[in-house]
Amino acid sequence: LTVLAAITKLGSDGGYGVVVEGIEDRERLEVSSVLGAGSGQGYLFARPMAPEDMADWVAHFTMPHRDGELKTALGALAYHWLHSGTSGVPHPSRDACPLTGYFSDAEPEIRELHDSLHSADGTRNPASAAITSWLVEQIQRGN
Repeated sequence: LTVLAAITKLGSDGGYGVVVEGIEDRERLEVSSVLGAGSGQGYLFARPMAPEDMADWVAHFTMPHRDGELKTALGALAYHWLHSGTSGVPHPSRDACPLTGYFSDAEPEIRELHDSLHSADGTRNPASAAITSWLVEQIQRGN
């Protein structure tokens, strides 16, 4: 996460877009999007194809991700990491936070921890570490 965030920040600060190569699954797409990469390529989108097949592919392609949507634990971890660290990225309101939707099916304890982040007065909140640990466990379990 740190390396990709640094690269996208460097590109953005320099006025350049960043293209992430090797996006093969939804997790990598979410992380790339959350961390600010505006473009990407990889097997998630398409396998190599003959030039004559390109027009049909373009006509039927739909993006497998919408900005602001979190469906994977890795994407949620990237979002939480970006908004809970020292990156200076402001945390949105609870209702506007994509983690609210992501945690909607989680245990009540995780939802309460998330709610406490939004009610914090800007001080370091121990709920942040607990949420990080929970998300890492989800990733390790393959959820």
